[in-house]
Amino acid sequence: MPTVGATLHGPRRHAYRQYHQYQHRRSPLPMNTPRKTSRTFAAPFCRVLLAAAVAACTLPAAAQDGPELVLKHGRVGGGGYQRTGLGLRLGSVWENDWGGWHLSLRPEFELSRFSYDGSRGRPDDRLTQGGAIGLLRAYRGNGGTRPYGEVGLGVAMFSGDRLGSKDISTHFQFSQHLGAGLEFSGRWNLGLQYSHYSNGDIEKPNDGMDVYQVLFGVRF
Repeated sequence: MPTVGATLHGPRRHAYRQYHQYQHRRSPLPMNTPRKTSRTFAAPFCRVLLAAAVAACTLPAAAQDGPELVLKHGRVGGGGYQRTGLGLRLGSVWENDWGGWHLSLRPEFELSRFSYDGSRGRPDDRLTQGGAIGLLRAYRGNGGTRPYGEVGLGVAMFSGDRLGSKDISTHFQFSQHLGAGLEFSGRWNLGLQYSHYSNGDIEKPNDGMDVYQVLFGVRF
């Protein structure tokens, strides 16, 4: 039976031979030749992600300031006045290192009860107070126990404008805070804090209140 090449003549036969020789010279890729796919690039990317996740989990507690619940109790200057409250401190919104100190800025929301025990049952012997504070804390070291200092500015709302003999004139008040203490194991906090509440002379009389209190906090 004649082949295909044998039935061709002239230029067609010449073109067929050239095509056949070209196909014969080509060497197909081995069957086990690896293909370049997206996996070639995905593997290093996954390794980077895994390394970043491990690094985040092993950061010191100082860089992972979580929310903190703080119990406050103290006396208000003037005799017969006291204050008991709770504060919720959220995670850091800004951090920086300065010398051997670490700085962090955290928002705090507080709710407390002011009381006066000198007039026995008068309606203005109790005040409820809520406030928001921007608190800047500086602490030193990365060990289990480390000292800290903090300052804060905020605003507050009181349920009334009188407490015992104190006339604060307005429900709205400004607040300033100054404290110091110790952190334990990156979770517990024990400290002292001075707080001042006043209306900034928006309205007079502006007796204001100075609070000297003990703080106990736990981070979760």
